[in-house]
Amino acid sequence: MKKFYLSLLILASVAAPSKADWRKVGDLNNDGKLTINDVVRLVRILNDNSIPKDITLLDINEDHKVNKADVEELVNIILGKKEAKQIWTTITIPIGNDDDNVTLD
Repeated sequence: MKKFYLSLLILASVAAPSKADWRKVGDLNNDGKLTINDVVRLVRILNDNSIPKDITLLDINEDHKVNKADVEELVNIILGKKEAKQIWTTITIPIGNDDDNVTLD
């Protein structure tokens, strides 16, 4: 019986999802803000056709597709024309790398 509980404990620790947290839909670099860097990453994902299976954070307009309309929606959110949506998720992105970040001097 002890062996069963130990196996169950090991299985639970392996299968347990990572820590869930509130995330803004479109925050692709996981910095808690929606910025031009997120737009750059979304465009790169579309151009590279590297859309992940779980599109929850990428589907900005919630039409169950990731496309140019999501880029436009993200830009409108950044410009303050639309409200950002938050979701409770265990999804961890960043997608891409720090080379995607844009700096303005």
